[in-house]
Amino acid sequence: VSEVTDFGALITQTNNNHYTLTNGTTYILNNEVNTNRGYLYIESGSNVVIDLNGYSINRNLNTRTTNGFVILNEGTLTIRNTGGGAEGKITGGYNFGSGGGIYNKGNLTIEGGTIIGNKAEFYNSTVHQIGHGGGIMVESGSLHLKGGIITGNKSSLGYTLGGQGGGIYINSSSSATLTIEGASQ
Repeated sequence: VSEVTDFGALITQTNNNHYTLTNGTTYILNNEVNTNRGYLYIESGSNVVIDLNGYSINRNLNTRTTNGFVILNEGTLTIRNTGGGAEGKITGGYNFGSGGGIYNKGNLTIEGGTIIGNKAEFYNSTVHQIGHGGGIMVESGSLHLKGGIITGNKSSLGYTLGGQGGGIYINSSSSATLTIEGASQ
C-alpha cells in the first residue's frame, strides 16, 4: 500500500501529459494532490485503487483543454474515501470534449468520494458536437456506483448551449453498462 502526497514520486509522467498509475497499487492520499500538469492514467490490464482519504485530486483547469479530464481509466479502477468524515474530491477537470472528471473505457467502481466541479465542453464553429459527461463519461466498459456523490458538474456545447450528462453520460452506441447499488430516492 502506497501513501501519496505527490503522485510524481510514485508514478511515471510521460511525454503525453499524463501520469501512469502502477498496476496492483492502492494509492492512499495523505495530502491534497494537484495534477495541473497532466491527468492520471490507468492503462488497459492494470488494476488500481485510489483512496481519497478525505483529500482531493484537483486538475485545476480554468479553460477547456484537450485531455483535460482528471482521470482516464482504461483498466480497472476503484475509487473510495476512508477519510473519517472528510469528503475526498475529484475536481478541476475541464475537458475539450467529453468526460471532465473521469473518462472511462474500462471498469470503474466508485465506493466513495465526491466528483464535483468538472466540465466537458465542445466548441468548434464548423463541427457541432456536444460535450458529454461533465462528471463521468462512460465511453465503454462499466461503471458500478456503490457510494459517493456526483454533483455540480457541467457539460455543454460552447458557452451557452447545453450538453448531455452533466453528471454521468453513458455511450449508448457501445456496450457500456451502469450499475447502481443501494440507491435511495
